[in-house]
Amino acid sequence: MLRDFFNWWFGQLKDLLPGGLKSRMRQELCLLYLDIGAQQVDIHASFHNKPHRFGKVAIDADPEGLPELQRFLAELPRRPDRILVRVAQDRYLSREVELPLATEENLTETIGFQLDQLTPFTPEQVLYFCGVSERLPAQKKLKAWLAVTPTEQVDKALQLLGGPPPAPARMPRQAPQPDGPLQIMFRPYGQSDSRGFGGTLVLALVFALLLAGAFTLHVLNRIETRDLLAEELNQVRIQANEAAETRQTLQRLQQQSSQLAGLRSDEPRFIAFWDDLSERLDDQTWLQRLDLRDGTLNLQGVADNAPRLIEQLEASPYLREVSFASSVTRDRASSKDRFNISARFVEPKAGGAS
Repeated sequence: MLRDFFNWWFGQLKDLLPGGLKSRMRQELCLLYLDIGAQQVDIHASFHNKPHRFGKVAIDADPEGLPELQRFLAELPRRPDRILVRVAQDRYLSREVELPLATEENLTETIGFQLDQLTPFTPEQVLYFCGVSERLPAQKKLKAWLAVTPTEQVDKALQLLGGPPPAPARMPRQAPQPDGPLQIMFRPYGQSDSRGFGGTLVLALVFALLLAGAFTLHVLNRIETRDLLAEELNQVRIQANEAAETRQTLQRLQQQSSQLAGLRSDEPRFIAFWDDLSERLDDQTWLQRLDLRDGTLNLQGVADNAPRLIEQLEASPYLREVSFASSVTRDRASSKDRFNISARFVEPKAGGAS
């Protein structure tokens, strides 16, 4: 409610500005597009809805060997204000994950902590973006979208322009369309948002108007402001409680991770089982969760042919009573079978491993 109040307030002040002043404040951006494909980057720009095309360049090309590209950038109507990198649909990974509702306030950190379990990558290898796609308060859960693309290919595309790759200026706020690109906005390397004297004068005038409006609105709406602040304080208290739940969730995940590390270092039979399992699963099978408790093993993931996994796992000397713990479903992101298999973990007899 407080945000709606300030949006209305800024709208009212904007209506008080003369038309000429508002037109000076509006500034058309010159956008430079880098469309990343499998081996090439398609480079073009747009200013005042007029396209300026350069063409395709090999993503591994040496920037110093591209004088034509530097001339193209220099001959644009103005220096690019933003760089919009668009990663082709087959060059990034997109999926949906389910998390506790309390993780919403720390969604990026929570997903980053589990990234190597949710994808075949580690946080150091990729740029990843996420957001809430659906809240399920009754179940105390939420569904989040996740988009992941290798950092190396984005850096190579940006380095074609010369200089080190800049940091993103604006993260994607929504999940990419199923057949659309992943779009990431960058500010050109070395560019700041400094303005000239004219821009500074405009900002000073706007600031003076906002200050006068703030004082007037404060006097006229003291009671309403107090109620808005009280409601905001209540929301902060609720968020603080959710943050505490988030910390507990992260601590539990860290404990589970430590338990898994302990199994790897202290239990040679589990390492031998891991090697056996790796040989039995093909390259098209992604294991997303492995849980061993009280002698019961639970495997979750996606595969091209989930029913065939039962036969492969039954042949393992470490597993008995292999079966599906739930129905096999279709994973929309990868078009693979999503499986949930349970089995009894046993110690093989001497010489029984295959």
